[in-house]
Amino acid sequence: MKHTPKPPRREDPLQDARLRARLTAQTPKTRDLWPAVAARLQEPPPRRPARRAALLLAAAVALAALLMGAAALRGFRIYDTATGESLELDPGEPYLPQDGSSTGFSMTRLSDTDPNWREQVHDDRDEWPETWDKQTYDYDENGEVVSSGTRKLDFVNQARFGQAWGEITDLGQGAAGSLCLATLPANEETALLEMLDRTGTSLWLPEDLPERYVFAHGQLTPYVTPRQMRQVRRPTAENGTDDGRDWAAAIWDLPEEVRDQIDQVELVFYGPDGQRVLFNSTLNEEAGHLITGSSDMTLEELALDGFEQALLTVDTNDYYEAKEVRLDLYEPIDPIRVQYADALWPQLAETLPDSPMMRHTRDWTDTRVKTMRYRYYSLCLIGFGDGELDALLRSLRAYGAGQAAR
Repeated sequence: MKHTPKPPRREDPLQDARLRARLTAQTPKTRDLWPAVAARLQEPPPRRPARRAALLLAAAVALAALLMGAAALRGFRIYDTATGESLELDPGEPYLPQDGSSTGFSMTRLSDTDPNWREQVHDDRDEWPETWDKQTYDYDENGEVVSSGTRKLDFVNQARFGQAWGEITDLGQGAAGSLCLATLPANEETALLEMLDRTGTSLWLPEDLPERYVFAHGQLTPYVTPRQMRQVRRPTAENGTDDGRDWAAAIWDLPEEVRDQIDQVELVFYGPDGQRVLFNSTLNEEAGHLITGSSDMTLEELALDGFEQALLTVDTNDYYEAKEVRLDLYEPIDPIRVQYADALWPQLAETLPDSPMMRHTRDWTDTRVKTMRYRYYSLCLIGFGDGELDALLRSLRAYGAGQAAR
């Protein structure tokens, strides 16, 4: 077999300086590894410039760790479902999107920074009995759930499916708030599915799961059209002070037909020994998002009739210390025009027109109309065998083929 040598690395003084600074911060003071690294560093495969630079940085750090005899870095993987591009990052290394936006992020494992990290991650089986039927809740200083007992929580949690609710709390130097459509919670699968069926919503559901998975809870969230949003009248409002912080809250009645317009569906099932199924489906404007995981995450694109995109990923769930399989799917639908509850902020502000706290909400109003063209599905599975996963995929293929034939 003929060996074709890789082309030499292009000269880039600025890139060299960044690499040198990064490596110097991680290497012993008594030894300069840069000459060895520079001599062996090769150009990565062609990619978009910013991504090539990020890959180059990751390669250099990995090589430095090898030369030092250090353990391999536990990095992360980012996969863009819209473009099919995959990128590896080191812990804490920034990701800079290529879509022209200024929003970026970096990832680190909580277990690497907090020895008590498990206490910061809540197992839903322990928490859901306190939260499943609440619209909102807080945590106290010990990390315990507070779902009632304050005037604000007791007022907001009166909201029911077919209503919207909002709240804002004065933080002194600013304010924090939420404005949401009230969900329909359920701790019985039959009741939730019967309600979903009455709405006439068409979507795929993970039926016929293995018997060891028992339904824990779920919820439905509606959407509101722009025409319906214009019909919303002045809310029922309340304000007060809890724990020394001023707050205001409101509950709006929505048009009756909103109850038959389902945006989000969530289902949670648990099996023995940490086994779990999380199902989530929402309406989306576009097909595509970023999937993040460990550097060991594997990805496989699936071809499924009726779905524009389908991706299967496998990674390790650190909390359960088990393999987790995830399906991400985009199903094209007839376009639906929606308007988010954020458009109601001015009405909440009118409840306390002279309050300095309410002035913070002036820039929070989002009246944009969004056109949803896809139903997105996310399905996370822990404890599924290969045969059980194959049966689930057959169910998806049958549903997708039926949708494509319509």
